[in-house]
Amino acid sequence: MKTKQCLVIGLGRFGTAVATTLYEMGHEVVAIDQLEDNVERVMNLVTHAAIVDATEERALRAIGVGDFDVVVVAIGSDVQANILATMNAKSLGAPYVVTKAVDEMARRVLERI
Repeated sequence: MKTKQCLVIGLGRFGTAVATTLYEMGHEVVAIDQLEDNVERVMNLVTHAAIVDATEERALRAIGVGDFDVVVVAIGSDVQANILATMNAKSLGAPYVVTKAVDEMARRVLERI
């Protein structure tokens, strides 16, 4: 299996589980969240962790979101932030984006993106 460069956005329970599992599988994982506590919790369990607001296109461009093989948007609590982060990742050239939809309406919006 080829090692992939993965970006995980959102480090709640789901995002943390995804990030640490991908890292344990041997992938390079950059994990980001707006909250310092969440970033500190996974800092030693992934390749790199940083405090980044993924709703800011400029911030995602700065970390090179388009250069990752896979981007996982794991923001569950804030549907608007989830949609913005997904839209930003796609518009900045991320080739493969997986996103978590919390309900049916969010799923329909995210599928269109």
